[in-house]
Amino acid sequence: MKVQDKKIGEVFDFIGEENLTEENCYNRLGIYPVYSGQTENDGMVSNVNFFKEKEPCLTFTSYGSAGKLSFREGKFTIGRNCMGLRPKAEFKDKINIKWFLYTNNKLFIKNRKGDKDGQGLLNKTILENVKFQLPEDITYQNKISETYDKLFFIKDALNKIIININSLLIRPFYFGEKEHIKEISVKEIFDLISGNSGLTEEYIYTSVQNKDRPITFLGGSLNEEIIKIPLMSHPKKDGKIDYLDNREGILVVRKGKAGTIRYLSKGKYATNDDAYLLTLKKEYQDKIELKWITYEYKDLFLKYSSSSDNGTWNKGRFFNEAKIKIIPLKYQEKIVAYYDRLNELKKYLLDILKKIEFLVDKDFHID
Repeated sequence: MKVQDKKIGEVFDFIGEENLTEENCYNRLGIYPVYSGQTENDGMVSNVNFFKEKEPCLTFTSYGSAGKLSFREGKFTIGRNCMGLRPKAEFKDKINIKWFLYTNNKLFIKNRKGDKDGQGLLNKTILENVKFQLPEDITYQNKISETYDKLFFIKDALNKIIININSLLIRPFYFGEKEHIKEISVKEIFDLISGNSGLTEEYIYTSVQNKDRPITFLGGSLNEEIIKIPLMSHPKKDGKIDYLDNREGILVVRKGKAGTIRYLSKGKYATNDDAYLLTLKKEYQDKIELKWITYEYKDLFLKYSSSSDNGTWNKGRFFNEAKIKIIPLKYQEKIVAYYDRLNELKKYLLDILKKIEFLVDKDFHID
C-alpha cells in the first residue's frame, strides 16, 4: 500500500481555543457543548447558547494531560487548554480524521513537552512539522476507522453491563419470609484468630526454606501475592504461630483499608498484625454459609472502622455491638449462587475488555 510522509501542519488547519471562563459560560447557558482540555466528562465543561464550530474535527489537550485526541461533531466550541484540527480543503477527501485519531494519538503523546507524569504542553508550534504516514487509499482508512469504532462500541456496551452488575453486587437480597429471620450477636457466631505480632515479611522469608509449606499467609492487603509458609515458630512468643486450621474463614483487614473483608475457602491460613481471621463457632457451622456473610454484610464490618485513610478496625466494638440477621440456610445458599454467577459474568466481561484494550492499543492493518 502506498503511503505518503506528511507533516501535521501540511494536512491540518489548527483551530485555536476560546478563552471562556466559568463566569462567561454561566452567563450564557444553553445547549451547545464547550470542550476543554480536562479529561473528565469527555472534556465537556459547560453548555452555552452559542457555538463556534459546526463541522467535524479533532481536538487535543494543549495543557495538562497534553496530547489526548478526541473526535468532535455537531455544533460546539473549543474552550481553554484545548486546540482543534480540521483537514485543509485539499485533504478533506484524502484523510479520514477518525482513522488519524485512532492510529496517531501516540504521536501526540510522544511530542508533548514538560514533565512526563505532570503538566504537559502541546501546541501548533510543536506539532506542525511532526511527520506521519498517510495511506493514499481512503477506503483502507475507512476500514481501519470502522474496525476501531466497532471495538469502542463493544467496549462501551461491556462497561455499561459491568456497571449494572456492580450495582447488583452491592444490593442485599432475600428470597424467603421475614418471620424466618433471626438476629444474633456476632460474638455468638464467630471465633476470632488474632494476627501474629512480628510476623513480618523479613521474618517470613528467613523461615520459608522448609519445603513443607502447608499454611497460606495473608496480610492486610486483599490483593497482595499469596505465599505459603511452614508451621514456623512465633516471632514474639514461645510456640507455633496462630492460624486457621483447615476451615473456612473470613479475613478482616485491621489497618489501612480497615474493615474490608475476604472470604477464605477451606484451608490453613495465618496472618500478621494487619488483619484478623474469623471462623464459625461449631454450633453455627451447619447453619451459616460464610460466603453469604461476606456478600451480604460488607457494610457491617466497615461500620466499625475509623474514617481516616490509614484507619483501624475496632474488634472490641464489633463483637460487643454487631448483630447479623440469620436467614434459613437454603436461602443463604441461593443468594451465594446468585452472587457467584454475577461475579463469574463480571470476570468474563473484564477478560474481554482486557483483550479489547490490547487491540485498541496496538497498531493493526487491514490488507
